[in-house]
Amino acid sequence: MPAAAWERVFAVNVTGTFLLTPAFARHCAAAAHRAAVVSISTGSRAAAPGRRAYSASKAAVEIMSKVFAMELGPLGIRVNVVAPVNIDVRGWSDAYPDRRPRTCGPPWSARSRSAGR
Repeated sequence: MPAAAWERVFAVNVTGTFLLTPAFARHCAAAAHRAAVVSISTGSRAAAPGRRAYSASKAAVEIMSKVFAMELGPLGIRVNVVAPVNIDVRGWSDAYPDRRPRTCGPPWSARSRSAGR
């Protein structure tokens, strides 16, 4: 992977979250809104060949979102990390055997955890 491609993925996913979350939080605090920031982080727990930049950037977004939850929670701003996973519905694996869902960790990893409160 060229360094420029790595930097582009991190610029969009990590730097974008780093810059936009505080800007959004300032707007919410000024308007006295209780708000929720939701970071969708699908690649942080599922490694796949050829996706090192994406997976690493999503892992960075996930931990940064937990820090934002701790920092913004006292202002009444919730920060949620959503990590959707594939669900193997009846018939899907039979119809598409090459697309079996990958596991993303132990069953407890899908439970909701609050980092900020």
